[in-house]
Amino acid sequence: MCIRVLTLIKKKQMAPMSQIPDSMWGEFITWFAKVVAGAVAIWKGIWPALKWAWNWRKRRREARKRLEKDVTEIKNMAHVMLAQMEVFRDNQIAQGEMKLQHLDISDKMVVMLSQLGELEFANEAFLKFVDKDLPDLEHSNWISSIVYQEDRQAVREYLNDCVNNKRRFKYEFRLNLNGHGVHLVEFEGKSGEKAGYFINVKQKQ
Repeated sequence: MCIRVLTLIKKKQMAPMSQIPDSMWGEFITWFAKVVAGAVAIWKGIWPALKWAWNWRKRRREARKRLEKDVTEIKNMAHVMLAQMEVFRDNQIAQGEMKLQHLDISDKMVVMLSQLGELEFANEAFLKFVDKDLPDLEHSNWISSIVYQEDRQAVREYLNDCVNNKRRFKYEFRLNLNGHGVHLVEFEGKSGEKAGYFINVKQKQ
């Protein structure tokens, strides 16, 4: 229809505009209206999908940035605790207890701390996270099986021996995070060498 009308308009010298039948103009207007309506309908159908995809990518980027920030803060907190532990060892203070309550850690950070499983550092042994109290180590859920210098069974035996014989760990720090109890413990290997660090996160009841 559009082609027919344009063809007649092109042949204007042969067929003046006034000679184009009214019925043909009506058909052209109807056809053009349908084209516009179809384009609008298609755009209305596509736009929400495009908007959803854009927002989804935006949410993914924001979530990734928040996670990276949280992980960085957790690593910084762990490094602070390890640095404090080094001070205690350098000063040869056994059975020392230090409260690091000046650290502002939110509940979400503590939950993430318990979920991360393991943080590896270049110069430290390893950090372990379990979800049970220290006296229940035999039934603790070790999230990661990767250990450093000692196999997992040896670590379990050493920690259980400390608990069963009511011996204190070499160094122990208690950190109160909004009602959560976080213990960072340095323990020795069978030959007395530093075997690693053990972290226990006790959630709110």
